[in-house]
Amino acid sequence: MSVKNSASMRVLYIPLEFKTWQNASHFPYSGNYGFEEGFASNGVEFLTIPAIYETTSSEQSSWLNHARELCAGKYFDQIWMEIVHSRFDADFLDWITTIAPVRIGFIWESWEMHPDELVNNPEGAKRRRTNLEKNLKFLTHVVAIDEKDVEKFNAHGLVRAKWLWDAGIVPERFICKELPPTPAPNNCAVFYGALYGERKKWLEHSALNGLLVRPVASPEYTTNLPGLFDKLNAASEVFLKEGNAVTEDFFSTYIDSLRVIRRECFAIWLKGLSMGAAIVNLPQFGKGYASRVLEGMAAGRPVISCEILDRPRTKSLFEDGKEILLYKGDNPYQLAEHIQRILREPDFARRISANARSKIMSFHTTERLVGQILDWVENNTTSPMVEKGMSAGKNKITISDSHDCLSELRKDNLWSDNQPLRLHLGCGEQYLEGYVNVDYPPSEHNVMQVKADVYANITELDFPAGSVDEVRLHHVFEHFNRVTALAMLIKWHNWLKIGGKLHIETPDLVESAKTLLAESSWKTKIGVVRHIAGDQSSGWAYHIEHWFPERFEHTLNRLGFIDVQTQPNSWPHEPFLSNVTAIAVKSKNVTITEQFAAADELLWESTVSPSEQPTFEIWKKQLRSILSDTQKAPSHHVQSFTDSQITGALKVFQQSVPELSIDELHNFNQRDRDRWVHAKALTVPPGSHVLDIGAGTCPYSPLFAHCVYKTHDFKRYTGEKLGGTKEYGMIDYESDICAIPVPDNSFDIILCTEVLEHTPEPIEAMREMIRILRPGGRLFITAPLGAGLHQLPYHYYGGYTPEWYRHFCKKFGLYISEIIPNGGFFKLLAQECARVAWTLPQHRHLHGNNVEFIQNLFGEWIPRYLFALEERHFNDQFTVGYHVEAMKVRDTDTIQKMIDKDTQNVNLYIEAARTLMNQDKFSDAKMYIEDALELDYNNPTLLGIYQQLSK
Repeated sequence: MSVKNSASMRVLYIPLEFKTWQNASHFPYSGNYGFEEGFASNGVEFLTIPAIYETTSSEQSSWLNHARELCAGKYFDQIWMEIVHSRFDADFLDWITTIAPVRIGFIWESWEMHPDELVNNPEGAKRRRTNLEKNLKFLTHVVAIDEKDVEKFNAHGLVRAKWLWDAGIVPERFICKELPPTPAPNNCAVFYGALYGERKKWLEHSALNGLLVRPVASPEYTTNLPGLFDKLNAASEVFLKEGNAVTEDFFSTYIDSLRVIRRECFAIWLKGLSMGAAIVNLPQFGKGYASRVLEGMAAGRPVISCEILDRPRTKSLFEDGKEILLYKGDNPYQLAEHIQRILREPDFARRISANARSKIMSFHTTERLVGQILDWVENNTTSPMVEKGMSAGKNKITISDSHDCLSELRKDNLWSDNQPLRLHLGCGEQYLEGYVNVDYPPSEHNVMQVKADVYANITELDFPAGSVDEVRLHHVFEHFNRVTALAMLIKWHNWLKIGGKLHIETPDLVESAKTLLAESSWKTKIGVVRHIAGDQSSGWAYHIEHWFPERFEHTLNRLGFIDVQTQPNSWPHEPFLSNVTAIAVKSKNVTITEQFAAADELLWESTVSPSEQPTFEIWKKQLRSILSDTQKAPSHHVQSFTDSQITGALKVFQQSVPELSIDELHNFNQRDRDRWVHAKALTVPPGSHVLDIGAGTCPYSPLFAHCVYKTHDFKRYTGEKLGGTKEYGMIDYESDICAIPVPDNSFDIILCTEVLEHTPEPIEAMREMIRILRPGGRLFITAPLGAGLHQLPYHYYGGYTPEWYRHFCKKFGLYISEIIPNGGFFKLLAQECARVAWTLPQHRHLHGNNVEFIQNLFGEWIPRYLFALEERHFNDQFTVGYHVEAMKVRDTDTIQKMIDKDTQNVNLYIEAARTLMNQDKFSDAKMYIEDALELDYNNPTLLGIYQQLSK
């Protein structure tokens, strides 16, 4: 929250935020906290205070109501704020004019509203226009997404306006380094977005059937992040409403947590986009490209967008047929043709993706946009207070020991707690904005004019565990000998946060050797030798160790990094020097004991014979000597807990199930249910009439796209539903579950998932389902065996056992063909252990310095162990719940008449047998099965029923 340098540009940033993820997910990270990355890369100091959409700035629960406290003693050069949906009261707007001479408003939608907006949501349109007009009076500048709005503002002279799309809104680090593989996992185009206007008709158009899908939910809903987002905001709201004092530490904890959730959700969202063969932007109200256009390009997939009419600058952003594919807003057949070409011509699809990726990397990043806005304001503002902000550099400090580097940076205004910490080590003459640049002082350089914020020996630096977002080195790592190199990798892994990045570039030994051995000029050969050996102009300027892609991948993976990506590259001109870049991510904390063991194995690989055992022992001692401070330092890692017994226990707990993700461990209940419903949907014939009872958010609608799919719900629950939303899906029948307004025998399929526990009369609900199910129709139903209280006050029952289903299904004329437990005892226990990690924010204060250990223990290690145990020993006495399929039986006379007309239909024999079994007429049932076996002796269903009857 503090500023680095009294002379640097200072911005109070007020992004739009929401209480719930259901609302927040529609406003992307790139439009709110992503701007912080732009500030950091441009050397701007910033304080972020979000404007919560659901509250006005004067309410006790609004962070803006406490802005004066958080800004006390601070002066800002500029304020950046969202002004369409943020609800500022007059007092707050008056106050901001006193703390910053420049106030920039962002307009993410078009001022000119589509007629459908005015008809379908007149109050919302009026509120939006009124809010915008009120806020504009307090601004000096506007950045707008619609080029026509920019022209209008500038023509009227009310405020100075800039077009947002001069640059773009995706932070550079989210742009894919390599294009995802082709074909895509989902071999169709995807559309994410609200179904306003004509969009639903487009999705249902026959020309797009099988080519375009709208996923049920954004992929982050398969994680616990939306829930964490909602709980964080709910907890902060309670805290503020209770009138507690708002301290900088409390607010920093809140905003840091919020931006981490936002950032992780955004990464998951982009990963989800990459699953589609193409990203489609359906016709929209706004007159600027939707965020999904740029995000689809960042994800590395071709983007197909509706052409935005009467906006020539917008159309010129991306070249149709080269960087994007455009279609007319009244021509779904043209959209279908584009999708078909993408699917038919993978090389063309990759070319479109590569061109778009190159364009946004060069011109459309958040970092570039922030720089353009700053230049735009400064070059056209006469205020000396604003002009001073862009010219000053950072302070330069010297750190001669490693006792507390973080405090040194904070004290000398080179870093503040609300910013990511990115270290550029051995920076030389390459100064990177947004990083703390570190190198030897000028006295140690004979040639280089070093440009650093910090003068230090980078091998002597030390930072607290989990405090650094990125460690970056360009042509530095090769100056370390093999022991020091491994010690530094261990150090850096310890410094990095979970998800933090290591970025190293060195000469590439393998490619250099190929060039040296090729038929090349003397200049090239000597150039390669010099490249491998270093310039040797100073005592440190020798290349001691040599690296290449395979070695980086092998070493970094062994030391606990994941997602290791290497990229060799060579100069396109003589002497054709070759380099390799390695980028890796820290996925979890690793104990120093484990790091030493891995490093020792790597060092042994550098020996050439067993006789070098003495050399190996010296290397091991050297490694431990370099890291001695790390060994002695207090640690929040697991090893700080362990004696021999606990260490042994942890080894047991850390048994892994490699093929399962954390999401699979935590959310197997929902994911297994989804898979079961999906499998059942595949068995439903096209054109069948399906009713989803208690459909809520309608997550299974896409699975029954080949059917006549209808939905029901009572629509009285206003809290959070499946997917983290408070909104219902498209509900066809709104009624009590015991009185659904449809005729008897109306549907072939009834789907009812996780609903029975929420109805006060579940037996009557079953009776109603049977009433509207056609004879021979099927019921797919799930309910929990045990569950914590949820969706109150509408939670009445739990404990639906197999015997409950058998009793009432038989009573109501249903034959049960399947009862499947959703996991056994150990999976159930894994879920409950994971709840300790899910609820950690509520009891974090009880765990002292052991929070991270508790998170790992209950969030991953114990669940992994229990999942592995379930594979070896399945105990169905306890389970999350049951998945049940039952069929409404017909009378045997009716079935026999159907068999007489279709004697080869095995399914009719099976239905007759099940009907008789439901009436306890087992001998008669066995006769039907024996007749059917003569038609299809290898049919597994027949064999199963026959074995059952033979008992």
